[in-house]
Amino acid sequence: GVRLIALDLKDLGRVDEESLVPFGKDEGRNYAVDVAGNALWFGNARLWFKHDIKTRQHLAEIHASHDIGTLIPSERILLGLTDKSLAGWMQLFDSNGKELADTRNDECGFVQSRLSPDGQFGVAVCDRTGLGEARFGETIQRRAVVFDASTLKVVASIPISRNVIKERGPDRADFWIAIPTPALWHGNSRLLLAVPGFPDSISVYTIALDK
Repeated sequence: GVRLIALDLKDLGRVDEESLVPFGKDEGRNYAVDVAGNALWFGNARLWFKHDIKTRQHLAEIHASHDIGTLIPSERILLGLTDKSLAGWMQLFDSNGKELADTRNDECGFVQSRLSPDGQFGVAVCDRTGLGEARFGETIQRRAVVFDASTLKVVASIPISRNVIKERGPDRADFWIAIPTPALWHGNSRLLLAVPGFPDSISVYTIALDK
């Protein structure tokens, strides 16, 4: 299941609350925490279920058109991301799981995304991963795809660093890989996009919007 831990904000070494939410039968092993923090989405492929954390009550379902590898909840919408190494889909749902729009990218697969603070636009990281023997598992291309969060219409697509940061913990099994995570702000008729360029730089782009 999913182990939930609440930390004391003044002492991060102290656990205020800890609980385990078990996976239900046939609900998959992928999960996402609802933005309000009181519910969990469990899912696999095209079917996802939303449950209240405390009562375990069934709240909503997603029946997607395409497999969802990563689900990203926000205040008003849900984004479903699909990574097929050489291509991918992004799907848009309302807070109850109703599908509103989808878009396909034939150049790379979507691996992560975030919205601007006002929720009107988003930026997704899109990776093209090698499948041939010579470059299997290698990131051949990585792009920051900027999109309208109400329609998924692509506003801009910008190449970004293919580098990663690898971190290891005290246990041999503790291993993490971090990729560049862009940030996006929506201003008056323009977007401001900040992209980390590992190991120690940040590139900033201004994207003009149609009036």
